[in-house]
Parts: sequence; C-alpha cells; structure tokens
Amino acid sequence: MNRLGYLLSIGRPAAQVALYYPTNSVWMGDDDSITVMEHLTQQLLEHQIDFDYLDEQALTTVGTLEGGGLKNLSGQIYRGIVIPSSTVITRAALDRLRAFTAQGGKVIFVGRTPTQVIERTFLSPPAGRRI
Repeated sequence: MNRLGYLLSIGRPAAQVALYYPTNSVWMGDDDSITVMEHLTQQLLEHQIDFDYLDEQALTTVGTLEGGGLKNLSGQIYRGIVIPSSTVITRAALDRLRAFTAQGGKVIFVGRTPTQVIERTFLSPPAGRRI
C-alpha cells in the first residue's frame, strides 16, 4: 500500500473533460437534469473518457482560466466542459463559460439549455425582484 500510495501521489491528473453538476436546476425541481447527468456519466465511462465532476464553486471561483483551459486546485487543466440539461445557470457560471470558450476551451450543452440566468442565489434575490 505504501508503494501504491507513493506512485499515486507522484502521478499527474489526466482528465481533460469536466462534467458540470447542475445543482441550481436540481433545486428548481428539474429532475430531467439528474437523468441526463446519469446518462452522460454512463456514456463517458463506457467510452473510457476520463472526466471529473465540476460544481458551481470549482467553475466560478476556485478554478482559474489558464492555457486555454480551466485549471483546478490540483493543477489539472480541463479542455472541455459538458453541461447536462439545465433550466437555470448563474451569471458567474455563464460568464466563466464564455471566457473559457474565448480562450479555446470547448463547452457542450446536452439536452435543454438554461432559460434562466440568476445573478446570485435563490436566497438573496436582487432588490426589486421579490416574488
């Protein structure tokens, strides 16, 4: 186990594809986004494509744009991001995806594209937009 642990610790992450987890759509009751997410996971695994799940925080604040990709905290650079069927996306995520593609990254939307863009969170809506 010590040798295996050592070998794994000196290895380099290899996944160049990130699969975005549409948490905001799930909160809105969009069960289809989970179904599409599970289907995409299965397809990527069956085609032996290395990928990591990517959440809102990793996309918008923790990850940095570098060398035509999105770099995570471990130094791994994603060249492509897959967005499953979604009904809502944050402004920060949308802006980051646009900057990502402008630097040469690839974004693929599978299923429905988001129809709502939220500025912050559902808990703190901007002034004047209360329901």
